[in-house]
Amino acid sequence: MREEHRRGFKEWDEFIRSLDAAVVLGFLIEDMEAIDPSYFVRRMAERVQQAFGEVSDRVADGQDEPDPDMYLLELSDQLHESGPPEDLAYLVRGLAVTAIHSALDAYVAAIAGEPSRPLPERLDETLRKSHGTSLDRKLYNALVEFDATRHLVVHNRGVIDSRYVSRVPDNKYLSGETRPLPLDQVVRYAHLALACGHVLHRSVTEEA
Repeated sequence: MREEHRRGFKEWDEFIRSLDAAVVLGFLIEDMEAIDPSYFVRRMAERVQQAFGEVSDRVADGQDEPDPDMYLLELSDQLHESGPPEDLAYLVRGLAVTAIHSALDAYVAAIAGEPSRPLPERLDETLRKSHGTSLDRKLYNALVEFDATRHLVVHNRGVIDSRYVSRVPDNKYLSGETRPLPLDQVVRYAHLALACGHVLHRSVTEEA
């Protein structure tokens, strides 16, 4: 088997493992809420404060540089200042969304090189260069919305902004609203990431 072919399967396996872990996170929060919501919120608050409180204090004191993607540090700050947030489950589902996005983003980067443009554009360009075909428009538009939602979760606490409204085709939300993230939406994002990954994987293996 050619080296390019082996590399394609290696990166695919890593993508699937990362995607599985992200989906498990989404299901875990749902199950924990169903068992005992109050206990889960209290224990999660304690654990996050314990694990990230010291790091958060160093960032606040200027000893460390903050990482904009360290979502748990923001969560720790909220817990430290005001106790458990009203919807801790939303924050954890947001982590699942960012993990799903990261799995696909890392897979595209492994095949196409380091990211320099938004994920939908990079995947589409990679397919056109390697296979001569663009990403299906339905998948492309869904990926644009997924990419925009990930940006909201990481940078805007899930609140719809003008960038989201202008980017997303057929957007139904108003600026200032919180983007809902029920479990079935997290699962749909996982299905979308898998579908996009399949398209890229077929492109790589057929080329090899």
